[in-house]
Amino acid sequence: MTKEEIYKARLVELQPLIFALQSAIEIFGRDKARELAEATFAKYADDRYVRDFENTPLDERWAKFVEDILNAADDNQYSVDLHEENMIKIRYQWCVFLEIFKKFGLEDFVPLYCETDFVTCQKVHPGINLIRTETLAMGAPYCDHCWEYAPE
Repeated sequence: MTKEEIYKARLVELQPLIFALQSAIEIFGRDKARELAEATFAKYADDRYVRDFENTPLDERWAKFVEDILNAADDNQYSVDLHEENMIKIRYQWCVFLEIFKKFGLEDFVPLYCETDFVTCQKVHPGINLIRTETLAMGAPYCDHCWEYAPE
């Protein structure tokens, strides 16, 4: 998919959430809206990422997790920097979530969404650990994600 196609598809998906956050800001203020966003992003991440693994046996989840990452890698969003048996590193060059939230003046909410990555991978499998030192949402030129797998 092109960046434009990715953007359009995710915009349709995210618009109800964005409208709800804009309304929350108007009614309750930005701080309370951030609390709402934090809880909502956790549910969104579960639905978007964790649900795909519900019917996968625990001992097969790491392989599926890696396969999904490898299959989705492209020049538009992210590339794979390293792939070993128990580790995969990727580098996001572009974040559609950030781009959409910027358009609506909500870019300061995106780091809250980024934080869901740590919990999400643990929900996929408790042996998956995410290490990240850079994020586009915090102004870095890329996001680095390194998942290490230790099944026990």
